[in-house]
Amino acid sequence: MLAGLGRAGQPARLVGVRTRGDREHAPEALMAGEGAFVSALEEALVRREIDLAVHSLKDVPVRLAEGLVLAAVLPRHDPSDAVVGRPLRALPSGARVGTSSPRRAAFVRALRPDLAVVPVRGNVPRRVALVERGEVEAVVLALAGLERLGLGGLVAEVLPLDAFPPAPGQGAIAVEARQGEVPEAAVSLDDAPSRRAVEAERALLARLGGGCGLPLGAWARPTAGGAIRLTARLVDGQGRVREAEAEAQAPEEVAEMAARALGRP
Repeated sequence: MLAGLGRAGQPARLVGVRTRGDREHAPEALMAGEGAFVSALEEALVRREIDLAVHSLKDVPVRLAEGLVLAAVLPRHDPSDAVVGRPLRALPSGARVGTSSPRRAAFVRALRPDLAVVPVRGNVPRRVALVERGEVEAVVLALAGLERLGLGGLVAEVLPLDAFPPAPGQGAIAVEARQGEVPEAAVSLDDAPSRRAVEAERALLARLGGGCGLPLGAWARPTAGGAIRLTARLVDGQGRVREAEAEAQAPEEVAEMAARALGRP
């Protein structure tokens, strides 16, 4: 990203900000409120300690803090989930699979109800270390995060997007800025196809009234004709998987169609 800003004529430097998600080793699903990896960066923006905040978009609540906007969505990485350890299909009955995501836990149970899903703590390296120490047989993580950290060689299985759709926005990097103070160089980093796709996914999440605790998978991608195709899976309180497939021109329109197909207004 720094190189992209530099090419656009905007010199920039990195400023490290330690978030609550970095400090607390509790599973994200058990942390109080959303934005465990986001709020500290937003506060730094508001205090003008930084001019741009860079987030993993899946961690960003669908309703941004007042006065802040998404200046850009960078070209999206593969949004798939991946397994570190042993492939799910190869695990023996009763094997322990670690995840702190309600979505991943629900989808693992839907695919392999005989496995034991256990909550795991900490950032990506800490979770990978649980497999290395034998505390769990596998962990499920975002492929993008593993590859960005140089841990792609540990991937035992990439889960299929149709059966295991990602969290809304997964795989995308977002740049947040103060409203009315968005540098043109940041706007130049925006990738229109990636933004349209993640806008559809996040619009669906907003329509369902959910946050990171909702067991929803949503995968949007452009079609050859310029529309957006959205695949979604939602696990209800009884463990039943509801599925939706919709196609439309606008992100809000395809999100509304998918929400209705999932049985929500």
